[in-house]
Order: sequence, then structure tokens, then C-alpha cells
Amino acid sequence: MKISAAYKGFITGVLMIVIALVAYLVLKLPVNQKEQYVLYAIFTAGIVWSLMAEWKNNTIVSFKDHFEIGFRTFLIATLIMVIFTFIYFKLDTSYIDNLIKENNLLLVAEKQRTPVEIEDNAKNIKKMFLPSLLIAATFKYLIVGAI
Repeated sequence: MKISAAYKGFITGVLMIVIALVAYLVLKLPVNQKEQYVLYAIFTAGIVWSLMAEWKNNTIVSFKDHFEIGFRTFLIATLIMVIFTFIYFKLDTSYIDNLIKENNLLLVAEKQRTPVEIEDNAKNIKKMFLPSLLIAATFKYLIVGAI
């Protein structure tokens, strides 16, 4: 049975989600730490899997073919990981809450901002966190996939 490059990207993305959930929920590892290396390795392995399977079937004859198959795989895996990132951080706000708390403590210790400014800063961080994280995740996986 031949599995398409897009489906291999889907399998790769789902496997990355499983590893991330195990790291965060079971092993209680901090978010965006060393588990990222494992995710990158799985991401790369998924792309190599797609390319090697097509190469074995002699369907790759040019750079265009390499690029097309790799692109399909990493685009689907990237899309899945960005959707996962959105859902995960929408449901689990502890990461952003801790970030805001630490930031507020630093601002209070500096003694250069009023309580109103600190509160406004916290609101801005909360408002901008998820869009910034999604942009970063998208570019991170697109760049790694393109390499």
C-alpha cells in the first residue's frame, strides 16, 4: 500500500503531538525545552521517510520531485503542530499565567512602573502571547522543514 506524502505528514504531525503531550502532561517537562529536539527529530524523520519511500519507488527524478514530496509532508505536519499549539495553549493557560506573574514580579522589583502600568503590561502580554506563539511556531517548523 502506497501512503501519500501528505498522509505521511499527517502521521508525523500526530506522532509529534503524542510526544509533546507525553512530555508536558506525563513527564511534566517545561514547555519548549529539550523535548523540542525530539520533535525536530520526528519532524525530520517524517520528511526523510516520505523522500526515501518515493525514491525507492523511483518516482523522484528531479529536484522538483524532491521538493514537492518534502513540501507536502512538512506542510501538513507544520499545520497540525500549529493547530495543536493553539489548542494546547488555549486550554492550558498556566504557562502564560506564570510568565505574566514572573514579569510582574520583575517590574515591581524595578520600582519604575506604577501598578496600573504593570496591570496594563500584563493585559498586553496576555493579548499578544498566543498570536506571537503561533507565528513563532509556524516559522520554526517551516524553516526546519525547508532545511
